Amino acid sequence: MEIKRHYRQNRVKKYEARWYVDGRAKTRFFATEDEREQFISNFSEQVARNGTDLLLGFNAAQMGSWQEASRLAPDADPVEVMRFWLASNRPEIKPVKLGDAIPAYLKHIRAMERDPAYCKHIERHLMEFQKAIGNRQVHQVSFQDVADYILNLPFQPVTKKHYRRDIKGAFAWWIEQGWAIDNPVDRVRTPEIVRPEPGILKVEEVRRLFNANKNIDPGICGLLALGLFAGMRTSAISRLDYSELDFKQRGILTPAEKTKKRRRQ
Repeated sequence: MEIKRHYRQNRVKKYEARWYVDGRAKTRFFATEDEREQFISNFSEQVARNGTDLLLGFNAAQMGSWQEASRLAPDADPVEVMRFWLASNRPEIKPVKLGDAIPAYLKHIRAMERDPAYCKHIERHLMEFQKAIGNRQVHQVSFQDVADYILNLPFQPVTKKHYRRDIKGAFAWWIEQGWAIDNPVDRVRTPEIVRPEPGILKVEEVRRLFNANKNIDPGICGLLALGLFAGMRTSAISRLDYSELDFKQRGILTPAEKTKKRRRQ
């Protein structure tokens, strides 16, 4: 198996190791070249020792354990044994209702200094979800509950996807708190989003757009210009401060705390 080396100038961790499993690329990134070389050396030794099954999630130690278990009880179905083990070792669930779980999650994301508008967006999605299925305990919400709710929303697929994302994020945090074991949103699939081809406004169309807006609210024209000519996201424009527009250098400073990927630009 060949592990290829690449250098990515635009990443924080610039040194990449890449290999392929069943035609699919697998990658790892490292801060230094020495770290990457150490990983490649160790990984290559493991593959040589355990075979390529290691790449599929197996290793010699795991296979040895399964073989030993088979010798102890050759007639036992390993799937049934595993199900019994899971049932016997299920963690204790704290009974918390959605009416208490949702405010706790919102408090958490606000403490993480997420954008207030984004927090408000999530709050609306979660409160609508609770209203639809009732104030039941978190661990009692099933996959079918979530699927029926999301798939029957009277919205376009992209909006359904946003609801799914926000509800799934809340359940992930609730699981960390011990209020549920499984995330019921994992198996919910939303309809495929078919995006239209991106369009480009003609000069005359842009002129009409500006003329129409300057008669209503001239201040909006500056925001439109940032999107049209600087290629900024709507969310980034809303967080921009006037002092971050550098007219002398003809540039825009976007601090790390205001960018989607938390990188200064």
